[in-house]
Amino acid sequence: LFGIAAGGSSEFYGFQIGNSLRLNRNDSANLSRTPSSQGDRRTHTISLWVKRSELGRTTRLFGATNNSTNASYQFLEFNSNDKIRYYGGTEGSSANFNIQTNAVFRDVSAWYHIVAAQDTTQATSSNRFKLYVNGTQITSLANSTYGSQNAQYRINQTEAHYVNKDGSSLGNNYSTYYVAEVNFIDGQALNPTSFGETKSGVWIPKEYTGSYGTNGFHLEFADSSNIGDDTSGNTNDFTPVNLEAIDVTLDSPTNNFATLNPLIKSSTYGLQSAPDPTNGNLNIAMPGGTNNIAVSTFELQAPNKYRCSFELTSIGSSTNFELGICNVTDSINNGDVFYNSSGTIGNESGTQQSGLTDANTVGDIVEILIDLDANNVKFALKENGSSTWAALGTAESITANVTNPIVWVREQGSNNINGKFDFGQLGYVGSDDNNYSPMSTANLPEPSITPLDDDIP
Repeated sequence: LFGIAAGGSSEFYGFQIGNSLRLNRNDSANLSRTPSSQGDRRTHTISLWVKRSELGRTTRLFGATNNSTNASYQFLEFNSNDKIRYYGGTEGSSANFNIQTNAVFRDVSAWYHIVAAQDTTQATSSNRFKLYVNGTQITSLANSTYGSQNAQYRINQTEAHYVNKDGSSLGNNYSTYYVAEVNFIDGQALNPTSFGETKSGVWIPKEYTGSYGTNGFHLEFADSSNIGDDTSGNTNDFTPVNLEAIDVTLDSPTNNFATLNPLIKSSTYGLQSAPDPTNGNLNIAMPGGTNNIAVSTFELQAPNKYRCSFELTSIGSSTNFELGICNVTDSINNGDVFYNSSGTIGNESGTQQSGLTDANTVGDIVEILIDLDANNVKFALKENGSSTWAALGTAESITANVTNPIVWVREQGSNNINGKFDFGQLGYVGSDDNNYSPMSTANLPEPSITPLDDDIP
């Protein structure tokens, strides 16, 4: 659990990853590049960090294709069974090589480090393709076809290379996920210790300091105005497609942020339904029908103070939603601490403040300020078109049964309510940033058993 094991403290990481790129399936977002010259098609390494947002869908992480009917292709992906697969061949025929894990990867709250190393010059077939996850080679394989010695495949050919697309009649297979610290090494088959290290039992990133080769590149997404910038020194830049500056986020393997959780369904809370979040699990579309709900991924811990915001992006003929906190195992039919868009604040005990400003216009933003030291919650509103926050009532006490809360939002009427969260990864400026921190692992308190002290639980 990257960032969580050490409470996210920056002291734990000798190498900080500052940004990631959010790719959204509904936008057909992707990166593309066609090399001007051929690189080493026998030997190379792919290293990247990925945080999944949706499961059960083919998710192209990196690959190349000649964009033709019966295309030749080579891809690293999560397949529709949530297994990691590295394979290549010609569409309509059996793959020439096909490495697929038995393990499935279904955690949408944590970052995975994946390394795919290829060296087809090896005489031993099983040495030609290797997959590593979080520093460990995957040897339990559902498929283990290694291809012929000295075979050449599509990656490093002078044809289209993609992140989050395959570009052929295979179907494009756009998906939604976050990707960070992408390194491609042309001409070397490296193991994961070139890109990461084990520290107190935790696999963490480290800076790659080796050579990149002709077509090698490094995508660190450090410049939101130049998203596909290659910082390896090779200037092998990628072209961003359907991506904007806001898609460069602060969520990273060294500072993991909360998102909405597609795995928690509303039956946990005695409610009707749980629509799947989108756009990096920050956007939610709640269809008409009382008690559609979405909740955040990880629990907040005392004694720190946290903040997040919810922006109304579209509504039906009327607006009625609630926003608040609750225990991860609790029912929220009455809300633990909540703000209702009709202008009330209350808690599970029934205490209410009424007659407050409504949040009923597209562009209105409601902020939650959670103080687990003083044991209270405040709300603020930035109305559409305003540049300032206004307090909504006074601080409401957290009821005694709420510990380590999560954030939730629910629709309460018969109209569609669409909105988007920012737990801090999109960089919103809050009403009191000096005292309240984004909902990320860097702001969780340090546990009593911590890798910072070389403790291995």
